[in-house]
Amino acid sequence: MIAMTDWLYSPKKLLILTLLIATAVIGSALGSQYIGGLEPCKLCHWQRYPYYVGIPLVLATLVVFDASIVFRRLLLLAITATFLIGIGLGLYHVGVEQGWWPGPASCSSSATLGASLDEQINNLMNTARVDCRKPAFLLFGISMAGYNALASLVLAALSFRARSKSRD
Repeated sequence: MIAMTDWLYSPKKLLILTLLIATAVIGSALGSQYIGGLEPCKLCHWQRYPYYVGIPLVLATLVVFDASIVFRRLLLLAITATFLIGIGLGLYHVGVEQGWWPGPASCSSSATLGASLDEQINNLMNTARVDCRKPAFLLFGISMAGYNALASLVLAALSFRARSKSRD
């Protein structure tokens, strides 16, 4: 039986754990959209980008893991930075949901002011907008953006730990 501490000291195992968690998180987001019918807002889409970059970086790092320590450590730094950006995006979205600051103008579902009636009707008919200020789903009082920030924190910590243990 493998002890949990073995995972904490092996850079390769930490990377595999990072890959599994990141894949589960983005899979959950895509599943909630395509299976659960929760339409994502613009900020929700932005929060997916670190996963679209981070997962291929983790895979590339696993492929070249034994080739070059310098290249491996650079890739691990890029993975950590990618998920740090994910934390920022998640926290930004939480702030928008909580009303701490306004989100991008394109995030609200309000009609365009000053547009003619025909333009407003056309916008309503052809643009499916989800308001970034309203969480589509809450679990224990935490929105998906909040959980994404937490997941990104775990992924950044795992990749940072893998980099710090990757000295041989």
